[in-house]
Amino acid sequence: MRKLLIPAILASTLLAAAPAVAQNWGGHRGDNRFDRQIDQLIDRIHRAEARDIISRREEDRLLRQARQLNSVENRYSRGGFTRWESQDLQRRIANLRAQFRWERNDDRYSSRW
Repeated sequence: MRKLLIPAILASTLLAAAPAVAQNWGGHRGDNRFDRQIDQLIDRIHRAEARDIISRREEDRLLRQARQLNSVENRYSRGGFTRWESQDLQRRIANLRAQFRWERNDDRYSSRW
């Protein structure tokens, strides 16, 4: 009885652990947290241009970079995100946010000069 019980327990333990081992660090292919972040940033860029906070030219440049981020996200997500891909994408999103903040606060419409 013991000879059958120990292999059965080992097999069930290995089967239970297999999905956790196979999962990539950043999630699975259906992980859309990056999509949401990029979409929210695109919406903010559109609203800023509509309110004349940034120029049309600045909007075009920022949106072009957001589209590039979408392409990178799609490429990375094909096999699931590795730790490096997830960190790289998060860094790129943060850089685009910083550029947007810069453009939004550049005092282009200031009457001081």
